[in-house]
Amino acid sequence: MERFFVVRRCDYLVANMNGRVPDEGAVAEAAVAFAVGKPVIIYKNDCRTAFSGRDNSMVTGLACQGPVSRLKDIPKALCKANRKFEKKDRCSSGDFLPPLESALALGQRVWKVMTMVSSGALGDADRLVREIADFCLAYDSDASLP
Repeated sequence: MERFFVVRRCDYLVANMNGRVPDEGAVAEAAVAFAVGKPVIIYKNDCRTAFSGRDNSMVTGLACQGPVSRLKDIPKALCKANRKFEKKDRCSSGDFLPPLESALALGQRVWKVMTMVSSGALGDADRLVREIADFCLAYDSDASLP
């Protein structure tokens, strides 16, 4: 899934942070959601940590509350996060950061074009896009090109 979908299409993010070190993709998605003011709920029922029994505060700080350790408690945590948002007591600024907003818009446009390319909806443009992509791949692999 493209990262911009996290911001564009979700109201909340529940991130599984199990493991001694959480998955970097889950951390990135939680950070993006936090940066744009989406409530983040961290699920962790694993006692392994990288910091002598403590979780990384840079990760846990993304959440609206402490980590949820039981799956059945996630709906309750979402309701609590929703109440915070209704009061405008957002977990973060709630505003899109200008560079992030432009990156998200670009990601959405790229996704749309790639969907059209894969479906063949672009006709001759499809062939041109594929030629450009092939050239870029060849260029990247040819160290002799400037």
